[in-house]
Amino acid sequence: MSICRVPSITTADDRPFGALCAKAGEPYVIPRDAANTAGGLEFLRAMLADDSAAGFIAQAGTLSANRRAELHGDARHGLVSINAALAEAGDNVFGVKLDTRNSRLWNDIAMVMGRFMNGDVKAAQLATEAQRLTDAARRRGGRSMRNRHQSRIILGFLAAPVLLYTVFVASPYVQAFYSALTDWRGLSAELGFVGLGNFAELAGDPVFWKALGNNVILLVTLPLVTIRAGVVPGLPAQRRGRPPRQGVDRDHRRVVDERLQPHQRPAQRRAAGRRPRRGAAVVARRRTAGLLGRARRTGLERRRIWENIRTAAVYLGIAALDAIAVVQIMTGGGPNDSTQVGSFYLHQNAFSYGRFGYASAMGVVLFGVTLARSAFTLSATRRERIEF
Repeated sequence: MSICRVPSITTADDRPFGALCAKAGEPYVIPRDAANTAGGLEFLRAMLADDSAAGFIAQAGTLSANRRAELHGDARHGLVSINAALAEAGDNVFGVKLDTRNSRLWNDIAMVMGRFMNGDVKAAQLATEAQRLTDAARRRGGRSMRNRHQSRIILGFLAAPVLLYTVFVASPYVQAFYSALTDWRGLSAELGFVGLGNFAELAGDPVFWKALGNNVILLVTLPLVTIRAGVVPGLPAQRRGRPPRQGVDRDHRRVVDERLQPHQRPAQRRAAGRRPRRGAAVVARRRTAGLLGRARRTGLERRRIWENIRTAAVYLGIAALDAIAVVQIMTGGGPNDSTQVGSFYLHQNAFSYGRFGYASAMGVVLFGVTLARSAFTLSATRRERIEF
């Protein structure tokens, strides 16, 4: 093996002419604060001893970090050349940490270089493979830079919305969960911690249970009535009970009649309709394929309708558990709290009675009910394959 010296490009080289680039292939690191630093140092001393390093060279076929280790008599010419170059370089030996910049490229090239050192590939193959790996790394680097640029743009646009959502939506939720454990009156900065006392009071509050029952009634009826009223009038005519056209045979005769020449007499047209020829059979097969295509399109249409129904059911369920505007405008929760709903009762306790801690406990319960109902609807109506 021949090793040539890299010429100096400028006068600002850190190393003198003839310096050799070489580095350990498998670094062995002993942390300073390891559990057994002394044991690690002893293992390193034993591993790099002259006899151990010579044995390592003989078994592994590569040089050791101990430059005093002697090569065995039948060592490969490559090892002999590298060892001589290291001895000539003396202290002018350095390493380049390329693996910290592009570890994938470095590992790939190291594998190819190992095959070359073992004689499995030739020099031309090594150069070709190294160039291919370098080009692939360059393409990956370009995509990575583009992805990082796009990520910065996306994060820049999302920063303001996420901040607003955190301040005005997520933060009030967290505060409500904490307020539910206090007797906060809404006007004082002092919050007396009562633990689960508000929830215990809710369990014995008949008005709250009445309001929650009305919410359940709305939860059952509102989605059913609204979805049925909105979906049924929009269905195609043949899906609302209208009879389909009478069979393929009648359509087949009509197509055959249209294909006959104008000078043919009616009797001939009737006979041709009763005895379909080869061209008519082709037309019938084409019409059958068209019917199947329309059936597939109808299946896709039904899938879209089902997804819309599923989404509407979730949001209508959330609206049923709210209903504060309707109750407040129409009945005000009366008479005698018979039309009360959870959200309006919460509003009354907070802003009319000054019991914000108690109202927050109601909000936590309604939040749990809404979340459970939405999760149930999404899981119960999920279909991997929809068949009609």
